[in-house]
Amino acid sequence: MGLYIHRREAKVLRLNTTNTNPVPLRRESIEDVDAFTYLGSIVSKTASSDEDIKARLQKVRNAFLILKSIWKSRNYSLQTILQLFNSNVGSVLLNGSETWRTNKHTIAKVQTFINQSCLRKIELNFLFASFFYWGLHNYDADGKEQ
Repeated sequence: MGLYIHRREAKVLRLNTTNTNPVPLRRESIEDVDAFTYLGSIVSKTASSDEDIKARLQKVRNAFLILKSIWKSRNYSLQTILQLFNSNVGSVLLNGSETWRTNKHTIAKVQTFINQSCLRKIELNFLFASFFYWGLHNYDADGKEQ
């Protein structure tokens, strides 16, 4: 019994060191890398969050597109759609965000993505569908026939 290190999955990331000697493991050296993924977050030499945020935004885009039929659906209220957005898309975005180095640029990038790429599409789809429905059937906003 003891600690078992898988040779192909182990990586070495060197920070602030002049030592470049290979790290041996069972007579083979472990691969040196500039970045790696740990628990879904990208860890790199630069200690920058930009790579991680870029990867996370791509995952959010994919999650948003998977639920595209929900965003365009007329069977759910806007409140329900926004709750689904927060629980499915918002959680994907914010997973691991506590390790991000935040600055004005990072915050603006994330807010712009949420507002322009996601919420605007949801609200526009909902508003256009509502406008079309109420205009075509001559109902008021409360659903009463005029």
